[in-house]
Amino acid sequence: MKKIILLILAFSLSISIIGCTKAPIDNEVIESKEISSTDKIDVANLTLLDEYLLDFDKDGEEERIAMYTAAEKDESGEIVWDDGQNWLFLVQDTDKDYVLFDDYVQLGSIDFYVYTIEDDFYIDTVQVGTANLTLKSYHYDKDKNSFIMTVPYNTTGNVNMMKRSNY
Repeated sequence: MKKIILLILAFSLSISIIGCTKAPIDNEVIESKEISSTDKIDVANLTLLDEYLLDFDKDGEEERIAMYTAAEKDESGEIVWDDGQNWLFLVQDTDKDYVLFDDYVQLGSIDFYVYTIEDDFYIDTVQVGTANLTLKSYHYDKDKNSFIMTVPYNTTGNVNMMKRSNY
């Protein structure tokens, strides 16, 4: 009887270990490009969605990491979303800007995340729509004074987004 119980426990343990093992994430880069600074971008006619201030390049001045949209606000201050609108995501420095994203977003949105790993500075975005899910990572290269954008994940094919959590 003890042998049977031990055998069942060993079998259960091996199944749970195999079942809980995750395949490693494939960090293959789909796309990569360098983003150099540009002249200042006029954002006067855009709606600011979110921003974060941080002196990531250690020059003594805070840079503004900001997400804008062309969607306007109504009289009560609510954003009037359409099926799609232009979005602009940029890093605004004192005398220059870095345009990380400037494109039309159809039935979707973009969230951004600002973080460091050791002394390296990163901004990641997740673009979610009814037909896409894309992760982009922007690493600030101190030596080149530019951002290196990589796309480690992008859905392809006939994507049908069925659920997105709303917190």
